[in-house]
Amino acid sequence: MMSDLVRQHFHEPCFIGILPAGPKVIRVEIDSPATSRHIIFSIEVEQSRIVQARHLVRGCPYTIATFSYLANWCYGQMLVNLTSMTRAFLIDQLSLPATKVHCAAMAEDTLRQLYLQWENT
Repeated sequence: MMSDLVRQHFHEPCFIGILPAGPKVIRVEIDSPATSRHIIFSIEVEQSRIVQARHLVRGCPYTIATFSYLANWCYGQMLVNLTSMTRAFLIDQLSLPATKVHCAAMAEDTLRQLYLQWENT
């Protein structure tokens, strides 16, 4: 059964879209043909703080809800905090069933990729 938070973020997802390319924007794209998931997640950073986050997701309701929650969580976070978000936290917050924990794993991996891109700029 879908939790209320998953239902909320699936039916009314936050911050949908793609941020336009620019010097302050970091973007990660994940394509998983085997699972029919395509994710674009982008953040805008000013003085090491995330000031905008957007996601564009094609996937199951749990994937959409997870990335909507993630975009909402990112606002105002310091970039170094990206590495503190774990799949276990997402699984707990969203009450993801065992068959959907891969959504949390993809979200955690996305944040790690964003952080690594920022470190390498």
